[in-house]
Amino acid sequence: MVLIIKKITSIVAGKTLTKKGLASGIEKIVPVVGGVTSGSITMIGMEMSGKKLNSELLKGFEQNYSERDYEKDIKIIEAEII
Repeated sequence: MVLIIKKITSIVAGKTLTKKGLASGIEKIVPVVGGVTSGSITMIGMEMSGKKLNSELLKGFEQNYSERDYEKDIKIIEAEII
């Protein structure tokens, strides 16, 4: 792997890559890769949880919430706003 990176770098940059230079580059890349990985895991987890929450809220809304309850709640909200 290191030989491939050295070869590509020597072609692109016109110089050979030393171990110190390679380590320096890796030190800069690791936090970025960690951030992307962590962010991806968080996004997937939140998306799954959000979908589950949305479906449960819709179930409760469809089963237990009548038009009359809705109108009553709207009147309460409008009174609080004004």
